[in-house]
Amino acid sequence: MECNVYELITAGKIISKIKIKKIVFFVLKNLQQRQGTVSVILVSAKEIQRLNKKYRGKNKVTDVLSFGFANNEIKINELGDIFICPSQIVSQAKIYQVTSQEEMVRMLVHGVLHLLGYDHQQKKAKEKMFKIQEIMVKKLVKKLL
Repeated sequence: MECNVYELITAGKIISKIKIKKIVFFVLKNLQQRQGTVSVILVSAKEIQRLNKKYRGKNKVTDVLSFGFANNEIKINELGDIFICPSQIVSQAKIYQVTSQEEMVRMLVHGVLHLLGYDHQQKKAKEKMFKIQEIMVKKLVKKLL
């Protein structure tokens, strides 16, 4: 397993690159994913809005976007890329009355779950995904923050 972290913005850090990697590895190990590479890219609000519009048809800023490579023969050893917008994480943390660090953990877990095939389009799938997500967030917040 490998996790690469790229910071394409100069905004203040919410959590360190080391903690980002620990979070990704925690989720992968707990869901029995023993191989593959994940890249986490921290981007500006403008960039995540551009990506959201291009790939999801939604012209708005979002918190996290995941792009899995499961069916891509060229990147067979890569699980995918997770794009995260720290400024959106900070905004959401205020709305949900949690720390920015906890919200970053939540969105990283969320992104990795998407790479592993979880989604929240159907009610039952959503309940399953969010249950796993919140169990992991609770453990990670205790462990890392």
